[in-house]
Amino acid sequence: MMRPRIFQKNILSHKIYYHNMPWKKLERSNASAWMFEEVGDLEGVYLASHNAKSKKGKPIVFHEFKIENGEIVSVLGGVVLDRNFSDMEKGTKVKIEFKGEKEGKNGNFKDYEVSVWENEQ
Repeated sequence: MMRPRIFQKNILSHKIYYHNMPWKKLERSNASAWMFEEVGDLEGVYLASHNAKSKKGKPIVFHEFKIENGEIVSVLGGVVLDRNFSDMEKGTKVKIEFKGEKEGKNGNFKDYEVSVWENEQ
C-alpha cells in the first residue's frame, strides 16, 4: 500500500524533496458530555481540545477533562470557553462554573467562569 507523499521545494537549490507521510487513524472520543445545568460546576484536569463540525457544517470545539473519579468528560466550546482554553497547558487543574445565558452584541451566549489551580509554594 502506498503512503501519501508531500513535497517540499528547496528554494535555494530548486530541488524538490518528497516525504512519505503515514496515515494516522483518528479515534473517536468516548468522553461523556458534561451538562452544567444538571450536574453543576466541573472540576478536573484539562486534557485537550478537539475541532469538529456541527450537523450544519459549522466549526465547533470540544474540550476534554479528566474528573476526580477518573472519568473523561467533554464540554462543548463556545466563545467564552474557547478563549479560555486556547492557550491552556494540558494537565492544568481547572474549575468551570456555568454563569447562565447572557445577552451579547450578536445574540445570547453561555457564560462561564474558568479558574485554574495554583500550587502553594
